[in-house]
Amino acid sequence: MIDPAYWGPWGVPATALSYGESGDGKTVDMGYAFHRLALWVGTVKHLKSISGVCGIPFGELARCEVSLVSEIRPLIAHAAQQGYLAVGIDDLSLLASASFAYHDSHAPIGRSGAKDGFYAHQEVEKDLLGMRDEAKAVGIHVIWNAHLVGADTDGKGRSFKGGPKMPNRNLRAVVPVIADVTLKCSKDPMRQRGWKGIYECDESSTAWYMRDRHHVAPRTGPMNLAEILREAGYLLPYPPELAWAAGADQLGLPDSLIDQATMELRAHGPAAWSQLRMTLEAQGTAAGAPPWAIAWAERDILDRAAIRRQRADSRLAMFA
Repeated sequence: MIDPAYWGPWGVPATALSYGESGDGKTVDMGYAFHRLALWVGTVKHLKSISGVCGIPFGELARCEVSLVSEIRPLIAHAAQQGYLAVGIDDLSLLASASFAYHDSHAPIGRSGAKDGFYAHQEVEKDLLGMRDEAKAVGIHVIWNAHLVGADTDGKGRSFKGGPKMPNRNLRAVVPVIADVTLKCSKDPMRQRGWKGIYECDESSTAWYMRDRHHVAPRTGPMNLAEILREAGYLLPYPPELAWAAGADQLGLPDSLIDQATMELRAHGPAAWSQLRMTLEAQGTAAGAPPWAIAWAERDILDRAAIRRQRADSRLAMFA
């Protein structure tokens, strides 16, 4: 069982979903959040991007190939027993489609002589709910990503929001509800500093499924799941290569270089960034940190400052 202190004020671990186009950075951002702390499942070859961008050697990522959603539940219990903080699931769209096809091929025959048309949907939904419930029961975060599909209408003229690509429209609506945080991914080429990926989380949207039970994620903000969860109160340790910036406990809490630089950036604005960056790079180099670790710290400082600023602005707007 994971130390409940990592769950922050909520008393339970988090479930989070991000969905977007291929290449939007979904898998990489999951890697930044849980790196060596997660058991990674799904299509293993897709995890190469975590090493390529984040810097964690591929051989140091615990990973397991699966082809069906139902295969994940026992791995969640195993991951908790092994002390992992999370299970990261890459490409739920592919896994759900394969699971739907599997269950449909095993659907019972009804009195009419035809297969039960609801069976596959019901079984995939059970698999998904079972995965979430197992994670909460054993005390481990579960995060997953999916491809994107736009809003459309069915043959009866009923409208459905866009969201994670699933085998049918009803499952598209179910999956975002399972997660505590559902984020839509895209890119902002005009973003001046840092990672160009962004998350959208506008619960009032009539076009897309999005939500955040913690009420922390900005309507439009940096693509940084780790900083969203940290802002919500969860404790997410950094890799040891960032101890120089995140503190001896590797948590990036107040008094750490990361948090001090965040406050400095918020207080003095973008004009302070050049000097802050020079200081960070000098301290990281002096500590023997690899370049990817210095870039990681810079990314989180920029994103943490942006998320806190946007959260403060949204609170003020409530009473404007």
